[in-house]
Amino acid sequence: MSTRTVRSLPDFIRHRMDVEVACACGHKAVFSARQLYDEFAFQGWSMSLSGFGDSMFRHFRCTKCGKRPVRIGPGGR
Repeated sequence: MSTRTVRSLPDFIRHRMDVEVACACGHKAVFSARQLYDEFAFQGWSMSLSGFGDSMFRHFRCTKCGKRPVRIGPGGR
């Protein structure tokens, strides 16, 4: 049995997972980890999931309510 630790965008890619971003309002969106990686690398943004400071969380906003996500994790399409 293996344990998959996901702490950054490269981890999502390595484990072949999509990225699900969830808001407190209940809205969810699923993104391709590869496409996010390319965009984050181009912009020079942090690809880390740790904390809310300089992490992926600061680059997402809910398209329904405008708030920041409460969870970024593995998702399915």
